[in-house]
Amino acid sequence: MNTRSRFVLFSIERPNETNEAFKPYVESILTKHGFKKVLGSYKGTLEDSYMVLANEDKALNEVIILAKEFNQESILVVDENRLATLQFLSSPSNTTILGHWTSISPLEAQNLENYTLDGTNYYSVK
Repeated sequence: MNTRSRFVLFSIERPNETNEAFKPYVESILTKHGFKKVLGSYKGTLEDSYMVLANEDKALNEVIILAKEFNQESILVVDENRLATLQFLSSPSNTTILGHWTSISPLEAQNLENYTLDGTNYYSVK
């Protein structure tokens, strides 16, 4: 039996925009699904991000709506088997399978453009 959960990673930040004032609004929506704040690096740019539990499609759809609202290019969906897919928001059927979500060392993270820092643990897709 698989006890892992699907989750989604996304940010509401854009280059030169932190959208700090909107974080309480976003977090009030995400609270019912379960989320945590993480630090992400996407294309070499650090941004505050959200890791959202998305076992139900409703949670995934709400993340997509939020990400679109904040003009995000894509979200990262990690399934129960830790297969990571980049879902582009301009077309929901436009997805790219990237590989597997895996733990990495801080040294590895320094050499990557895309990674997530959750507390003291680094993750990336390989």
